Amino acid sequence: MNILKLITALSLLCAVATAAPNDRIDLKDIKDKISLTVGSKGTIQFKQEGNVLTEAKLVKDADAKQPGISVELKKEPEFLGLMLKNGLPKALRYRAAIRLKGRKDYFETSLILPVMTGLVSFETWEAPVEELVLFDFKLTDEKL
Repeated sequence: MNILKLITALSLLCAVATAAPNDRIDLKDIKDKISLTVGSKGTIQFKQEGNVLTEAKLVKDADAKQPGISVELKKEPEFLGLMLKNGLPKALRYRAAIRLKGRKDYFETSLILPVMTGLVSFETWEAPVEELVLFDFKLTDEKL
């Protein structure tokens, strides 16, 4: 790992370690969430209520009649990557929280851009993420 990447990783760890209590997020009362760990792969399928997506579940063999979101959380040599493909009829917004290795607290990740229908989104983290939780799924009419 080069020195710049090491400094970036240490900066992130320090920021998370010293985060104020209001920077943390409590996920226990959040319904409709998907927990991903390294190697998680499948399709998130939902029930749709207007633009709100409910009853999220990760399935290995997706029902072709029910559109969803393809996801894969993969460890690369220098980062952890989330690949997400929006198979839904509108742009997708969601929120995400991470839990770092050896920690119990979750922290909401940075701003995640909408994922346009039919397109793939990539998010990466250099910190030692042990769990990624996706939640607050919504369809929008946004255009890029």
